[in-house]
Amino acid sequence: MPTIPMSPTHANLQIHPLTRQHHPQIPLLAHTVQHHLTHTRHSLQHLRAEFLRGDFTEANAPHGRRVWVLLDSSGSHEGDDGDGQVAGMVCIDPLAPSLRSTWGVPKTEEAWMLHSLMIQPELQGGGRGIGGWFLGSVLERVKSDDDVSARPRTRLFLDCWAGNASLRAFYERAGWTLWGIFREREGAEEWDVSVYAYVTNKITITSSPD
Repeated sequence: MPTIPMSPTHANLQIHPLTRQHHPQIPLLAHTVQHHLTHTRHSLQHLRAEFLRGDFTEANAPHGRRVWVLLDSSGSHEGDDGDGQVAGMVCIDPLAPSLRSTWGVPKTEEAWMLHSLMIQPELQGGGRGIGGWFLGSVLERVKSDDDVSARPRTRLFLDCWAGNASLRAFYERAGWTLWGIFREREGAEEWDVSVYAYVTNKITITSSPD
C-alpha cells in the first residue's frame, strides 16, 4: 500500500503501515509522548506497556491489528531507515471482550478499538492541523479495509482521559459521539475516561485539537 503524502506545506510527512524496520523507534516515541502527557497533565492515562518496552510483535498482537506510523523525512535523525523518523503512530484492534462488556457494546455489533494515537510533541499545535490530518488519513484507510468495515455500520471506539477538554472537543468536532464516561483503575490510581464511537461511513476530520 503506498504512503500518503500530506500537502505541499508538510510534504515531509507520510503515513505508512508499520514494518519491522520501524520497531526500534517506537519505544523512544512512546516515552517522549508519555513524558509530555505526564509533564503537561494532559492525561492521567498511560500508553500501553508493550510500546514503552518495545516488546510488541506480530505474535503478541491481537489478531487483525492494524498499525500505521507517521514518518518525518525532514533533516536526518538517529535510527532513520531511509524513509524518515517515526514521528507518530496509531493502532486499531478488534474491540476486546472485556471492554465490550464494560462499555455495553452489543455482542452482535462489529466493533474495533483505535488506540495508542501519538505524535511527537514538536509536531503538535501551532494551527498546523497535523493531528487531524494523520487521524483522518488513517480512518480513510480503515473505511476502505474490507476486513474492518465489512458491515455498513461497523463502529470504532476510542477512549481518553475525561479531564482533557481540548482532546474531547477535537474528537467531537471530528464527528465522534460520546458513548459514555467510565471509571478506570490502575493500581491505586483511578480516573474517568470518556469513550467515543463513530460509524466508519460517517467520519469527517476537519482540524487538529489546537
